[in-house]
Amino acid sequence: MAKKALSAKYKKFALAYAANPNGVDAAKEAGFKGTPASRAVTAYRLLRNADVRAVISAVDSEVLERLTLTRDERLEALSEIAADMDQKTRDRLKAFELLGKSLGDFTERLEVKGELTLEALVLSSMKKGK
Repeated sequence: MAKKALSAKYKKFALAYAANPNGVDAAKEAGFKGTPASRAVTAYRLLRNADVRAVISAVDSEVLERLTLTRDERLEALSEIAADMDQKTRDRLKAFELLGKSLGDFTERLEVKGELTLEALVLSSMKKGK
């Protein structure tokens, strides 16, 4: 059995919902008539449709891919901020800090010395419980 193509109205709803995840507004933008309550029901029904969800997911993935910087792109952007003398000092310092953290220059270590046995821990907790 051949799969039916998504109607233009359904696709318009999916694209509108991907841009602004408000089902009532997306239904209105797609051309669905009725009260906000009836458009909410329509949106609920459409969001349960696997083909509509697939279009929304595809758009979301595409947008996320465009907006996500690679590690190298982030490092390059931070380096540009750190080197730009026109930037505020606090912004440059923050860029230097983030660069250092990203490259592992700063590691926080906590050294704890002492001896604690399970027996001592149990005994101290028993004394506190009395």
